[in-house]
Amino acid sequence: MMKVVLVIVSVVLWNCDCLIKVKVKNKDVDLGELGKNITETIRNPSGDIDDLIGKIYKYYEALEVIHNEMKKGVADALKAFYQLRGLGGPPFLALVPVDEKPLVEFYKWQKYHGIEFRGFLKYNEDEWAEMNEFANKSRKALGSEK
Repeated sequence: MMKVVLVIVSVVLWNCDCLIKVKVKNKDVDLGELGKNITETIRNPSGDIDDLIGKIYKYYEALEVIHNEMKKGVADALKAFYQLRGLGGPPFLALVPVDEKPLVEFYKWQKYHGIEFRGFLKYNEDEWAEMNEFANKSRKALGSEK
């Protein structure tokens, strides 16, 4: 079970990149950097497939932390969500459906790698959709539709 102490949000503009830090299992996760890294690795495979799959799962865990804190009304979580949404959401989701052929060829992955890869991408898609749905319902409930 994941323990969440607090969500830390830092936004720094540097070459138009935004830094969105979230504390997951007592470790800082920079969603901006992690998202860019996942996207780049899917586009141009490098490293180890287990590392890529682990990063996709870590991103999901960070989204889950933000979502849970949003439900509690934590302002920093809401800031993190709206910052990420302003950037278009998790960048690697724009690649879905992913052309897996280059990944399969580079990593020589086994069937279970494909199952994990697609499954963890789906976790991120679903969590992101739920976060957006929650934010939209909350905004409507407050009477501040945009």
